[in-house]
Amino acid sequence: MRSHWQEFRERPEDWTLDPHHDLAKGLVFAGLGGGRGSDKLLDASGYGNSGTLTNMDPATDWVWVPELGRWGLDFDAVNDAVNLGAGQRFLAAGRPYCIAWWEKVASTSVAYPNRLQLILGSGLFLLERGLPESYAPLNFGATGGTYLIPAAAPTLANSVGIWRHWVVQGNNPASHTAADHQVYVDGVPYEVSTSGGYGSVSSSYNWLGKADYDNAADCVMADVVIAARKSTASEISALANPSNVMLSGLILPPARRLWAAVTAGPGPSFNAGRYVQRRRQLSEAA
Repeated sequence: MRSHWQEFRERPEDWTLDPHHDLAKGLVFAGLGGGRGSDKLLDASGYGNSGTLTNMDPATDWVWVPELGRWGLDFDAVNDAVNLGAGQRFLAAGRPYCIAWWEKVASTSVAYPNRLQLILGSGLFLLERGLPESYAPLNFGATGGTYLIPAAAPTLANSVGIWRHWVVQGNNPASHTAADHQVYVDGVPYEVSTSGGYGSVSSSYNWLGKADYDNAADCVMADVVIAARKSTASEISALANPSNVMLSGLILPPARRLWAAVTAGPGPSFNAGRYVQRRRQLSEAA
């Protein structure tokens, strides 16, 4: 019998998200796959916020990630990006937030190997992975004010070719106060502090792999999740566990369809040698 791992690889669009699972609470985007040949990063949250691959080849830029049992997107350090929509505001103003993603940086040849630009709450929110020589491991925050950094988090030099799981969350994405935000890398929390300032940037676009002013992501990214709430430490551990392919049951396999051939019993309609097919559906646990 084929494993869930094999089937998810072949037909990720058939898999669903359990809306009653704890990890599903507050989800507004769950980019858990797409699959080779698809020009969409499918949103499993139920809100229909699927992203469109931009300057990317669906035949080659979807890569299977055996370490995660999931499809990931390979950004080429030139102009690859995923457009999550213009004018889409993922959170209402003043709501808590959580952004999580898996990332494997390809090199340190570009200044910012990964960027996420999202419209959260009342404005634009940026997350930028930068080089250790000149930048913090991650700059993030609302534009038009002080940005925040987890200064002790793993640097890019210690991340090239390694899958790392990032979580950035807080009480309010518009806040420029360090105490209002948390950063986890591979399930481990890192202290947040303030640093320089972002200029006032206005945009109506949500992007993965770029910001409006730069196209230079050089990484593979998978399992991008946005929620209108903060995640607990145990939930973050589940998301950051690379062997937890089905995310503790958040992702459900499709119902299997088995066709059983049985002989018809004696009676007026009996025709020797013929079979009556009866469909049975069995649902397997994730």
